[in-house]
This record gives sequence, structure tokens and C-alpha cells, in this order.
Amino acid sequence: MKNIITAAVLAPTLTFGLLSFSPAAAADAEPTVAQIYHAFRAGHLAEAQGMLDQVLRDHPDSAKAHFVQAEIDAEEGHRDLARSELARAEQLKPGLPDVKPRSVQELKAKLGLPAD
Repeated sequence: MKNIITAAVLAPTLTFGLLSFSPAAAADAEPTVAQIYHAFRAGHLAEAQGMLDQVLRDHPDSAKAHFVQAEIDAEEGHRDLARSELARAEQLKPGLPDVKPRSVQELKAKLGLPAD
């Protein structure tokens, strides 16, 4: 009898737990910088850009996201867009303290901008 009661209590709990997790919910998870870079380096440019678009839509004032966009734009040869995104990142967070200084220097060099 105890096993029947336990099963009766656990069955709805397990069912609810399974229904509350869905692939759609997982797809809505915000991409990380590492995931964006991974997709980009693997040649999945549209996927990387889509993830970055989501981050920028959700966090339009993220200096880090604008910096990543600048790096991707620069890699794709869109120098004017990259300069604009870098300027936006620096405007949002002067000095870009959340970005490795070497990464900032490399991007600026690639864009023909003076290092600070």
C-alpha cells in the first residue's frame, strides 16, 4: 500500500517536472560569449551573428557584446561597422575593463586605430 501511495504522489511530480522542461525553453537560453566565438570560429557565421543579435537585443547597453560584434565585423572585413561597434563599446564602458587589453589592442591595430 505504501508503494502505491508513493507512486501516486511521485507520478504527478515527475510528469510536471518533465513538462516544465522543453527544448523551446532551452533554445531561449541566452548564448554565452564562448558559444558565439565557437560558432564564429567554426565557420557558422549566421549562427554566431544570430546569437549575438539576441544578446544585443536583450542587452543593448552591453559593452562586451558590442566589442564582440566589433571583432566579428572586423574579421568579416566590415571595418566601418567594426569601428562603430568598438566606439559604442568604449562609450558604454570607457577603457573596456571587462575585455582583455591585448584583445582591444589587436582589434584597434586591425582597424588602423591608435592604441590608447
